[in-house]
Amino acid sequence: MKRSQIEVVRDLFDKLFVENPIQKSELRRRTGLGNNSINSWIEIIEFIQSQPMLLIKKEGRKTMLELERERNDTKIYPETIEGLKALKKLLENLPTD
Repeated sequence: MKRSQIEVVRDLFDKLFVENPIQKSELRRRTGLGNNSINSWIEIIEFIQSQPMLLIKKEGRKTMLELERERNDTKIYPETIEGLKALKKLLENLPTD
């Protein structure tokens, strides 16, 4: 019996919660997905996670969908740390006249 798309996604995340981190090949084996399928699902999940948050609001009997206007990125990237280190070094070596 073919699984629905939501069943596949739930299975992917269930396996990720149990063993995190996990190699993609191991995740593929545990979910029973083929090589192309696992790659496609990972690309879809990455794309969705990079988008603004979808806000779902009920207004009476209607459901309104709205994308979050501003997304605060709270990740600390290695490039940012390296840039801050370089800036600190420059500030420490400023000539004092």
